[in-house]
Amino acid sequence: MCIRDRAIAAPLLAAATAVPQISHAPNVGGDDAGRKEEDGTYSVVMGDLRITVDLRALWAKEKASDLLGELADACGDCLPSAAAVKFAEALAPLSTFVGSESVRSTASLSLGQVVGAAVARLRKHPGEPGLLESAGALAAAALRTVLDASQKETADDARPMHVQAVADVLEHVGQSHPGGLEAGLAAARASGGSHAPLGRFLDDAYLDALAQALLTLATASTQRRDAIEKDLANDDAYDAQGEDADVLQEAVESEEALQTNVVNALGWALKLKRDAFATSTFASRVAPYYGPKIQAPDPAERDLHAALCVFVDVVDHAPAAPAAAQAAPLVLAMSLKILSQGLGGADLRATAAYAVAVVSRSPLGEELVRSTTQNNPQAAADLLRSVADAAPRPEDDDDDDPDAAARVAENAANAVKAIVDAVYGTAALSLIHI
Repeated sequence: MCIRDRAIAAPLLAAATAVPQISHAPNVGGDDAGRKEEDGTYSVVMGDLRITVDLRALWAKEKASDLLGELADACGDCLPSAAAVKFAEALAPLSTFVGSESVRSTASLSLGQVVGAAVARLRKHPGEPGLLESAGALAAAALRTVLDASQKETADDARPMHVQAVADVLEHVGQSHPGGLEAGLAAARASGGSHAPLGRFLDDAYLDALAQALLTLATASTQRRDAIEKDLANDDAYDAQGEDADVLQEAVESEEALQTNVVNALGWALKLKRDAFATSTFASRVAPYYGPKIQAPDPAERDLHAALCVFVDVVDHAPAAPAAAQAAPLVLAMSLKILSQGLGGADLRATAAYAVAVVSRSPLGEELVRSTTQNNPQAAADLLRSVADAAPRPEDDDDDDPDAAARVAENAANAVKAIVDAVYGTAALSLIHI
């Protein structure tokens, strides 16, 4: 960290750690206005007292939390370990700070950025004395902090951010090999070492408890989402343009964001521990939770998408585990159904095409694809055509996700090649005409 960065960090740390300015005084004259917001302060009457909070101090905490994360991200591998620890020590208490959900959620996300900087330094200087232990302790403590914050959070808008921070920290740990995850896996295959050096700081029992906590959050989120959507559907007071309806729709989107972040966090836990996670936590907790969602006769698209992502991950990242052998036929059947019937939007079809490619390249790929086509050339051609027909549609051009259509096309092409490779071998692709 250069002198300029130290000068920037000092006031940010001071603002982040400052004691909240809260005062109280007799409610002179029995002021009937229970709540007031004026001159950068907020006050509320409690009994015979008026409690006043300095909002400017809260805003300063939020901004300081945000900038500490941005500074850590900007410094990256240049952030000294001691500075990363100071940043984390300032941010950790704020993730459960009473009085501002924005402070809490911002602090959690910034903690993830600080862990990212610590891991970046470890990747660049893997032999630096004490760095592995320092980064590992920091990551483990940050993960416990943001998970605890997600469980304690009461604000619907903030809860998904805490879970995103959980996923972010797990991703950084999973990428802790100097070359990242893929390089770590290649090195582990060659030498038998760990593909993620920081993984040893998160034991299997802790990750099992973490997965259970995430699934509990997901369950509560689904219940809130369903209740909100029921209100939207049944209450005549909410019309498509009404302000109240917009507020409720935003609440639904917050719950969907939480669900997505849970899936991402579980995926990184699986990538981190692979077979160990797949044969224990995935089989006992994750599969029983998402299995009914992928097997439901008429599942909601978002639930189906989440479940498909979870199961294709176990096939992709723990292919030798029994859980992968159980998931592969289900993933292939559901993915082909989505593609052949054109179910869902671009994101779901892109995931389904990706899933077909993953299963086709898995240890069970040839057997499952041949079973699907029953060794019938025409059936094989029909299968290839149904996958190719998942190509983009005009409605896939979404301003909110301009890359959706391209993902569908790329994944469908990869799936076609994977099927051909599984059934006919890599030399036969030029002989297949759809």
